[in-house]
Formats: sequence, C-alpha cells, structure tokens
Amino acid sequence: LKREMRQLNVESDEYKEQDGIKKAAEDHRNDLLKVKKQFEDEIAKLKQEIKDAPKEIAKLRKARKVLASSLYSKCELIFKEFGVERGSYHGGNFNGVNIIKLMLHSKKIMDQVTTLFEDEGRPEAKAMSKTLCDDVRELLQGWDYIFACIHEKDPTDAFCDDLQLAIDGVMKKWRELELSVTPKGHGVETEVTKQMKKFPGGIAALLEYWVEHAHQIGGKKDSLWRSQSFKKQGTLGAKRDLALRLTGTVSALSKVTAAFFGVRKRKKTAATIDADNVKREGRKESIAKFRSELEVSFTLADLAAYTDDNN
Repeated sequence: LKREMRQLNVESDEYKEQDGIKKAAEDHRNDLLKVKKQFEDEIAKLKQEIKDAPKEIAKLRKARKVLASSLYSKCELIFKEFGVERGSYHGGNFNGVNIIKLMLHSKKIMDQVTTLFEDEGRPEAKAMSKTLCDDVRELLQGWDYIFACIHEKDPTDAFCDDLQLAIDGVMKKWRELELSVTPKGHGVETEVTKQMKKFPGGIAALLEYWVEHAHQIGGKKDSLWRSQSFKKQGTLGAKRDLALRLTGTVSALSKVTAAFFGVRKRKKTAATIDADNVKREGRKESIAKFRSELEVSFTLADLAAYTDDNN
C-alpha cells in the first residue's frame, strides 16, 4: 500500500509539472496571438495608407497644376514656348506632332527646364533634375537620330549594322532609367534593321505617316467611285495607280506642273541651316555617348536574329 501511495505521489508530481508546462505554453501562445493581432492591425493600417496614397498624390498634383507659380505650370510654359502642347483629345499626352517638336528643340527645352529647377527647385532636387534633364535630352536626340536613319534610301548592310548599335545603346539607357518598353519600342529594337535589309530600297515609304497618306488617297477614291461596285472600284483604283507610275505619265505631269504651277522649293535660311547642323551634332554626340556605354553583350536584337536564323 505504501509503495502504491508513493507511486501515486510521484505520478501526481509529474502531472503537476506537466500541467505547469502546458499552462506556461498556453500563456506564451496567448501572448503571441496578442502580438500577432497588433501586427495584423498595423499591417492593415499601412495597407490602407498605401491604397489611399495615390489618391492623395493625385489631389496634390491637381492642386499644384492649377497654381501658376508651381514648377509643373512653369515647365508647361516652357513647352508651349516651343509649340509643344498637350492635346486634350489625346489623353493629356503629347501627340506625334508635339513629339517631333520636342525632339527638334530638346536641347533648348531641357536646358531651360534645368535652369528652372536650379533657380526654384528644392536643394535636394537640383542635382537629380539636372541629371534627369540631361538623360532625357540625350534620349530624345538618340531617338531623333534613329528615326532619321530609318528614312535612309537603299541602306547598306553596314549602315543597318551601325544603326543597330545605336538602337542597342539607346535601349540600354532606356532600361537603365526604368522606362516602359512599349511594343513599338521593342519592334524598333529587334526588327527594324532586319526589315531595312529585307525590303529593296529600305522601309521609308512603309512608315506610318506614308501609310496614313495612302489611306487618305484611298479615301478620296472611295468618295469618287462610291456609286460603283467594290470590284469596279478596285479595278479603277488599280488602273489609276498603274497609269500614274508609267514613265510617260510622270514626264507629262512634271511638264504640266512646271508650266502652270511651278516647283515650290523651301528655301533654307542661314539660321535654319545652322539649326539643322546643331541638331545633327546633338544627335551624333548622344549616339556616340550611348555607344561608348554599350557593353559587348547578347542584346535582344541579337537574340531575335539568332532565333530567326535557327527557325
């Protein structure tokens, strides 16, 4: 009986010890749950702040745009000085015509924006704004060079290879600035020089504005022959296009134009010639810089060419 009582006492002590351990574990678990709840509440609060932040930023930007004294408004005035204006019909962005003007006057525009931030910007933003303006100016000049080269008539393979290096350099800088690579930008990077080599005479006449011009001519034909069937319209259009390409027709039209209308040629002034020379020099400087920064690496254009060769 004594042995059994001693055994029960031992078991009772072990039970108390285990019960104490269990209770301590439960208390610790409850403490952790409280900490977890605090973290969850804090995370939920931060998530809500993150969710509301874009709305607050949008309100701030909208308020600053209204103020004539804001740097945003003053930048817009600089753009307008060079005829670069946002189109309300274009989602508030610059359309093609404005982008051309922006590339044409990129040096003067970005120099004025840099000066504006140096004079009125926050101290911590001055150096950053100058670097950004320099990068944007060089990118605009680089793209201007690329678009000018795409218009080359009868480009040689060496010319296209040289252009591809320029494109690779510009796109490398584009990605360093973490700008979005659009489908058109990707197409220029991987396809344009291959197409220039593929099509006899180059692709100048296949670019978007020439296609739009052809579309407008087609619209005039549709209006002229709208009473005819589609088959008849196609036949008439084909005959007209063929006739306009005949050597005799081209010669006759040139004689009529010279005799009755004259040939209008835009005369370039000395200032215009100087501006063109400055623009060309700016293009060359930007492209030279991008090429110097271009590492010998396997670019996306190389990958596309490799894939085409092995398909």
